[in-house]
Amino acid sequence: MNIYQFRVFCSVIENKSFTRTAQDYWLSQPTVSAHIKALEDHFQVRLLKRGRKGIEATEAGLLVYQAAKKIIQELTNLDLGLTELKQHIYVKPGTTITVGASSTPASYLLPPIIMHFTKTYPSIRFSIQANTASQIIRFLKEGSIDLGFAQWEEIAEEVSKEVIDTKDLVVEFLHRENLVLVASTQNKAKIPVLKGGNVLVPSDLMYLPLILPPPTSPLRKNINRQLRDYPLHIVMDLGPAEALKKALSTFCGASILSEISVREDIQRGELFPITLEGFSLYTQFALLRYRHRAVPAITKEFVSYMEGRLK
Repeated sequence: MNIYQFRVFCSVIENKSFTRTAQDYWLSQPTVSAHIKALEDHFQVRLLKRGRKGIEATEAGLLVYQAAKKIIQELTNLDLGLTELKQHIYVKPGTTITVGASSTPASYLLPPIIMHFTKTYPSIRFSIQANTASQIIRFLKEGSIDLGFAQWEEIAEEVSKEVIDTKDLVVEFLHRENLVLVASTQNKAKIPVLKGGNVLVPSDLMYLPLILPPPTSPLRKNINRQLRDYPLHIVMDLGPAEALKKALSTFCGASILSEISVREDIQRGELFPITLEGFSLYTQFALLRYRHRAVPAITKEFVSYMEGRLK
């Protein structure tokens, strides 16, 4: 009796077929039958029977199947643990890193980084929560999240309100994201201020209808701060980014969004960028941690990996 025989046995039950199991394992049908017979000889009991829908487990076979699945899972966990131990970090299966993040990091920045990270540490789980900076700071202090990721200016605003003492908070600048003025390609000819081109001077913004995030959002506050010297022709407040992009398809105007949120739309030719001559709009994001809480090795590894990808 060995683990391979258990795997073949479980496959026969799940497939309800010797033939499909033989195909899955690149074995002949007699070889599959031999593995099952070896288990039946060991336990001295019949494990399988032919039912109306194919091969089924006997009562004894069901007991063996349930035990075999647990053994296979435990060995899988052991393999994962040993792999990660060889990489100097052991991750207990089911370990979760919870990240509170503002909308842009939660939707666009973090998911691809996490997907790549879990290729190295497949047993780690992530939970991403869309939070405001004030919520992130509170949740960090309460211990309900492990890390925070928010707009730099929003964090500074919350700290200025003395929501939390700065000596309790570790804030690390992590990423600068360009903001892009974009419009729908299909409506380009209907935007008179463009006059057939893709370049405007900032003073032209007073003639360009804009849909922007709500005034209370960090992105809108950032846009208002950077363009405070120029009147804006805002016709609608709307969020989040996906709703803004959808609205642009029927709107003869533009919006200002993070580059990462519109990159694929521009590549597909659905949106096009408008250059503001002599102007570079951007936003900055920072990583937050609570200073007085021990950080597990795997969380430190993720932070290091994220820093490398973003910086």
